[in-house]
Amino acid sequence: DYTDLTDGGVSALHIHDHGTLSGLADNDHAQAFQDDLVPPGTTQTIDLSTGNNWTIDLASATGDVTLTLSNPIAGAIYLIKVIQGAVARDLIWPGTVFWIGGTPPVITITDNALDIVQLLWDGTNYISLFNQDFSS
Repeated sequence: DYTDLTDGGVSALHIHDHGTLSGLADNDHAQAFQDDLVPPGTTQTIDLSTGNNWTIDLASATGDVTLTLSNPIAGAIYLIKVIQGAVARDLIWPGTVFWIGGTPPVITITDNALDIVQLLWDGTNYISLFNQDFSS
């Protein structure tokens, strides 16, 4: 059993009884990661109309990085892979990103740590999930 969230640019998005999501925004095939975003300073804009999967590498950031998310598609799910640099940096999220418990997570501070953020754009706000400190 599932709840059908099909609307607008989403072809078939379902929330299953066990809490998992299935379906992709915009089309029925997997989305490749876009080119890595490497903020040279303390800001980074992500144009969400150009893809669903992003990598932000914080190695060259000169401080915590303020994100701007532009051109989202209602119902789309976005994935952001965050790679920490040798000097720990955090991401500052727009106020339209809602987090579990209402507080943005702190990015893992270990060099080369990998965190994953998932964002669902509901037409007004991003509903987000955060997974931390992936390693092999």
